Amino acid sequence: MAFQSILFKDPRNVEKQLRTPPDFFVDLGLNNVAEELVKGLDEFNIEPLFYTPLDQTDEIVYRQQVFVDIENPRLMGAIRVFSDRFRMVLAYINNDRLYELQRQGLFLKAVNVYCGSLRDLAKALESGGIRSEGLQAFRDYLGNYLNTSEFNDLRTDAENTLSKITSVELCLTIKGGSISVSKCDGTVDYSEEVERVFERFMGSGTIGDEGVRKPIYIRGHVEEVVLEFAAKLYPDAFRALRDFYVKHKDFLNQTIARFYREIQFYIAYLRYIEPLKKSGLMFCIPRLTSNKGEVNCRDGFDIALASKLVKKNSVVVTNSFHLTGKERIIIVTGPNHGGKTTFAREFAQAHYLAKLGVPVPGSEATLFLCDTIFTHFERGEAVESLRGKLEDELVRIRNILEKSTERSIIIINEMLGSTTVKDATIIGRRILKRIADKDCICVYVTFVDELALTEGVVSYVSQVDVNEPEKRTYKVIRQPPNGLAYALALAKKHRVSYQDILERVKP
Repeated sequence: MAFQSILFKDPRNVEKQLRTPPDFFVDLGLNNVAEELVKGLDEFNIEPLFYTPLDQTDEIVYRQQVFVDIENPRLMGAIRVFSDRFRMVLAYINNDRLYELQRQGLFLKAVNVYCGSLRDLAKALESGGIRSEGLQAFRDYLGNYLNTSEFNDLRTDAENTLSKITSVELCLTIKGGSISVSKCDGTVDYSEEVERVFERFMGSGTIGDEGVRKPIYIRGHVEEVVLEFAAKLYPDAFRALRDFYVKHKDFLNQTIARFYREIQFYIAYLRYIEPLKKSGLMFCIPRLTSNKGEVNCRDGFDIALASKLVKKNSVVVTNSFHLTGKERIIIVTGPNHGGKTTFAREFAQAHYLAKLGVPVPGSEATLFLCDTIFTHFERGEAVESLRGKLEDELVRIRNILEKSTERSIIIINEMLGSTTVKDATIIGRRILKRIADKDCICVYVTFVDELALTEGVVSYVSQVDVNEPEKRTYKVIRQPPNGLAYALALAKKHRVSYQDILERVKP
């Protein structure tokens, strides 16, 4: 396979990226995840990648395999070093605020960093035991490129030019407001002494990324004047520098530059989930299926909420879910603020992240390859709308039911709260029938326990502490609805149960 992209097996999919987030992003909290993921990475424009799920299994597996490879700390370390050095190369060659000789000097440095970074990355890929189709193709491409006359000429010219430039030794005599420049003829070199004196003002030190001592720069136009004098004193060396700059001005290999940009997607996601994994939470590479009766996930969690909680050193509660056979609809009931909505988000997030080809929350997962996700979350009444809240909810769910297909996932959260329980039950069952007729997968969070008794649905219930019923555990378990049991436990705790009241009113 000829390498073209580390993100897309078929590079034509590059052009299919979305520029705006899906409609459900805010409901699922994925807007916060995407914002955190791309922070500080504006130059790479990778945000659209998180808006654009993949539809073909082979494209998803292509990315999954890369993630498996770079989970190897040594390989990931090498890729991060390459990324840092390549970023430095771009910073050197795109600095427009320099004078001509300064630009040529940094250009030479950029090429040397570039050549070194490619050779080191090639060694890491050769010894990394990589198995992914994408990285294997890039390894082969990089190896072939390093053996081309184009690269070898670049490397040899850079080494020769650097040798000539590093042979330049200048003696600067500073007196008052004037600087005189001359060749060094046995003059004592005070540069190390000057560095030692001013070291505390020079940040992290004077040793560069290539293990070479950084020179002391007199920034701005003064440096340029000094370099102009140096060019007159050493014309051959600076002529070689100029010729090198002109000859190799377009030295960057565009395929490798694309790899550098695209690999940031993987680096950014692994950086985001790293603190979550350190806290003990698990991520896995999910298996994709077209069989709705195989859907399952163990030890999953809401990734957006988990990120916030881990930063506060708070505990993240994990939950599991599964569908078997002809099961399609999950009804989630239980006390308010018990983790029902979080469970629904977890379900939808897992399926969306799986379509991005990234590791998903959980110790293991088999997820349905859906075409899209629809969400129906509570909305405040819009002043400009002439519709009431109930009518607005029904209009929105009708639109969802019309647009959805048998491959869609629908998430409904606390709908019909503005009507009576009786009406909510009747309307809710009609909605469930429409969803069942379409054979969609659905997670329906509701306060109406009766919906969980509908034929063909699966009941999940958010739990409370047995000894302290008002205390939520945030665990959501597959079991029949028990809203009355929860109410009875609360009544007993506060001694307002039927028996308690009878005891108190006895004469």
